[in-house]
Amino acid sequence: SGCAARVRAAAVPLLGFAEALAREGLVPGGTRRNLEAVTVAWDPSLAEAERLLCADAQTSGGLLMAVPPDGVEGLLEALRAEGVTRAARIGRILAEPVLRVVRQAAT
Repeated sequence: SGCAARVRAAAVPLLGFAEALAREGLVPGGTRRNLEAVTVAWDPSLAEAERLLCADAQTSGGLLMAVPPDGVEGLLEALRAEGVTRAARIGRILAEPVLRVVRQAAT
């Protein structure tokens, strides 16, 4: 499509000890392969563990949805009303070809 996204790594919901495990290098092999395979402009301040978490390969992981900007809050409210506690806005779609992952920036 020629589009990409800007993802705020700090906004990605994580489970329990995921970050501690990633810092120890305890991640699925597919995660490292994902990290090598993707074309990403990483924020240079992101540690390897943060990059690994953004490339997590576990198939039972979260769901990523893209919705128009004016629908984000309504979607988040609806998800929370249904008991989804980790719903979060983690970034936005860009009209450029490279995925950008930043530590924390305005969406």
